[in-house]
Amino acid sequence: MEYARFFYVLGIVLSLILHVLDQATDVFAAFLFFLEGEIVPAIFTLAFVFLPGFFIFCHELKRICAGKSNIFKALGYLILSPLWAIVIHLYSLFDHRYLESALYYKTLEGFVEASPQFALQLALLFKGTTPKSSQLVLEPLFNEKEDSTVNISALNIFGRIYQPDDQQWFGYVHMLSVVMSFISIFITAIMFNDLQPGRGPKGTIVKVCAGIPYYFSTILFRGVGVALLICFVRYWGGVVTFGLFFMNFLSALAIGDDFKRCCSYAIWSLLVPVGFNRDPSANLGYSKISLFDEQRIELSRETVTDKDIERSKGRVKFFLTAHVLSSLIILGVPLVGTLILVQLQPEIYSARCVFDLNVLNTVFLPVLGLALAFSIVLGRPYHRLECSGGESPSGNWLV
Repeated sequence: MEYARFFYVLGIVLSLILHVLDQATDVFAAFLFFLEGEIVPAIFTLAFVFLPGFFIFCHELKRICAGKSNIFKALGYLILSPLWAIVIHLYSLFDHRYLESALYYKTLEGFVEASPQFALQLALLFKGTTPKSSQLVLEPLFNEKEDSTVNISALNIFGRIYQPDDQQWFGYVHMLSVVMSFISIFITAIMFNDLQPGRGPKGTIVKVCAGIPYYFSTILFRGVGVALLICFVRYWGGVVTFGLFFMNFLSALAIGDDFKRCCSYAIWSLLVPVGFNRDPSANLGYSKISLFDEQRIELSRETVTDKDIERSKGRVKFFLTAHVLSSLIILGVPLVGTLILVQLQPEIYSARCVFDLNVLNTVFLPVLGLALAFSIVLGRPYHRLECSGGESPSGNWLV
């Protein structure tokens, strides 16, 4: 039990550091957009930062109707959610009853804030027009056009003048925000899906090792794919994203989750499958309970029946299959169509990206193809490890 406490405290510290870095770089990116006069990207970036607080706000509204909360507390969660997440992490270091709450806040930050932020900021980098400081970094690397120039003026930040040469560091910070969002999604997926209380150490290690390449390839394909759609076909990328959300919602509904949980898992699973191995009645973490209550853990083990195990295997197989199919059909088909359209009309679409269109064939197409292939191939062994114990689970042609 002492080892468990140590690793959970270490996890909370790492979660806190990752949360602060991810939120700080995203806020800086929004501030940079405002300075350059790009109001719409700035609003969307800040909106995603406060989106986890909106989820808590909606939950508090339900508690208000039950007489268990008040509107001031709900508004506090909405406005101060980034800071409150840090406070909860610090609380959990001294009181393990707050651990699950802290992990829940990190889950919201990873799936609700970092996932759309990753696709949005990556799309802005691909477009190359916002922010201009990032354009200073990217154009020399990807753009082979002879007439390409970067028009950028000095920035006045709190009375200090930053010349174009100095603003290149701002571009690096913006690119760091994209990397931090990817890492946040990746770590949160492993934490939420695999690092669960009650699973044996051996099973956890093996499953995490199998989940690392599976999650990496899935996030890479879906995140970069959505970003390319937003870059080239703009608002139609939002239509495809809604299609991914709706497919996730129907999948969660079909495996027995209630409406609220279906909506949560549908949003959380936009880039990586989430919630397929969670019991529909299990607590999502928004409560103050003892994480190291041995009687509670032992009771939960005793109440698991063979029927529960079989139902859990069915949930995993169905949800992972639906997630792979949505990558192939809902995202893959529009992505291939967009790449074909770009090649047929290069004079129109060359102005919509910072890189030369030949990079689509030499870099993006092979990377996305390999990422999708790895995601499909690794789905089957991951499914087997998720359902390990007893007889081998029945699969299908995908998982």
